[in-house]
Amino acid sequence: MSEKYGVSYSKRQLELFKQWDQQDPISEQERAHNKRIIQVQGFGLHQ
Repeated sequence: MSEKYGVSYSKRQLELFKQWDQQDPISEQERAHNKRIIQVQGFGLHQ
């Protein structure tokens, strides 16, 4: 994301994002929701 949008994050922010990712992984419900969005809009989050 930082490369795509030209946003820079501090080391602390990146560590926090990694912690969140480990503590709250993508659920099957979220994956199914994203697939439906891709079907309708033609794009969505890459998981």
